[in-house]
Amino acid sequence: MHAVSSSTAIAGSALAVVPRARHQSEDCAKWRKRATVEDMKSGPTEPELTVLTEGEKAMVVAFRRHADSNE
Repeated sequence: MHAVSSSTAIAGSALAVVPRARHQSEDCAKWRKRATVEDMKSGPTEPELTVLTEGEKAMVVAFRRHADSNE
């Protein structure tokens, strides 16, 4: 009996030391609306284009030529 009560006392004191998690009411409302508890994606929904347009390519070429002529 003593071992059970002492382990309960230790567990109770450990809980008293650890601060309780504080939940914002907005967060709780947001989670209640969700259909699942899985994490949602946090990245962009549409990938950014990595291909330069013809105008952008021309600007890069002009900049490089200008930078090379200044050396």
